[in-house]
Amino acid sequence: MRVLSDHDIMFLRSKLATQANSDMVMAKDFEAFWQWWSLVFSALEIIYREWLCEAPTPVVIGFSGRKESEAALKEKPSGTFLLRFSTSHLGLLAISFVAPPPSPSASVPPPSPGSAPVGPPIQHCLVRVTEKGCELFMEPGRKRYDDLQALLEDIATLTLFYPDVPKQDVLQALRKPLPIEVEAMRQSNPASADETTVA
Repeated sequence: MRVLSDHDIMFLRSKLATQANSDMVMAKDFEAFWQWWSLVFSALEIIYREWLCEAPTPVVIGFSGRKESEAALKEKPSGTFLLRFSTSHLGLLAISFVAPPPSPSASVPPPSPGSAPVGPPIQHCLVRVTEKGCELFMEPGRKRYDDLQALLEDIATLTLFYPDVPKQDVLQALRKPLPIEVEAMRQSNPASADETTVA
């Protein structure tokens, strides 16, 4: 896990205090915030239980909108992705990623004269994280997974965690050992048996 960034704190403040330049929070605003925050916290709790989130690569970068994500990804190679909390679909995770370029056989109109160069195609999809698994919302429909790791492993086009860390390296570092692996570690090194736990 990581501490909240200044950006995260400003975003949370904007969700709490709906009146500009005010530190006052109306009861109805607090109630709406609390419902949303409980969804965010629940998702974070599930992710923390699934993964060893003390790893140096942050799994979820925080609260980030489409524009911020697109700015971060615009110079990155195809397959680079980041996980963030959606700012428009509260309580849901979003995956923003640099999509593969269109195939040469696809008919893509040339840019018009004087237009700005077109960057890599950046796409976004939503993920609902619950105790029962994850649900990916992406065209043309939705798909269910047992957990977030299974979802990320299944999408072959996602190859690099932002900024440039291979996906498999991050997932391997985050994966908690299975109970049978813990037992094998205890048998091979009895002195460290007390240090190994499984959530």
